[in-house]
Amino acid sequence: MRKSALLLIDLQQEDGSGHASMTHIAGIGMNKLVEHAQLLIEQARAQDIPIIYTRHINRADGRGLVNREPVDATGSPLYYREGTAAVEIAEKIRPRPSDIVIDKRRQNAFYESELDMVLRGLGVSHLIVCGVTTDCCVFCTVQGAFDRGYAMTLIHDACGATSVGGHMAAVMIMANWVYDLEIASTEGWLAKQRGADSSTWKSKTFDEFAFTPENMSRKYSTIDEL
Repeated sequence: MRKSALLLIDLQQEDGSGHASMTHIAGIGMNKLVEHAQLLIEQARAQDIPIIYTRHINRADGRGLVNREPVDATGSPLYYREGTAAVEIAEKIRPRPSDIVIDKRRQNAFYESELDMVLRGLGVSHLIVCGVTTDCCVFCTVQGAFDRGYAMTLIHDACGATSVGGHMAAVMIMANWVYDLEIASTEGWLAKQRGADSSTWKSKTFDEFAFTPENMSRKYSTIDEL
């Protein structure tokens, strides 16, 4: 039987142009996204599913930043700067001492971090993934997990991006090319965990969900119809 872990990506207090200031994330907003994450956490605790948070943190001295990372006049990063409250997990879903927090320097949470080692040590082979942003750190981390052989369930309405289009496109691309990715809503995943009827969305073959700007919204809307 596979062992699962809940992976919450970068649900931090970043302000300015960061996540907490986004008023429109995938049509629901940051507050609703965090509420969904809170429900997932509560269910994971009830089932003794390990809970793992990632935090994106940039060195305050500006060393090792990605190319063109925004910095101030002294070369210090404007966002996710270590030593500030902005890098802490959102208050409503603060980790407990028994939870695991992984700090990362890149969009892919597996890149030069302890994440893979921790998951292997826990015997985890399946990840329940949510967080921000769908088309950046979530997307890159899902690909990193796929490369390492993890099966995954993506909770699409507990993820968000700076635009609805970016969110939908990222979900569609992941569904196309992460071959065994299961996609569920928060409500659907919770129902499944409680033994109730629920539906999930999964491609039958790679590149099944080809889309254009004209049909993407229609195809994406089928997620909760299957």
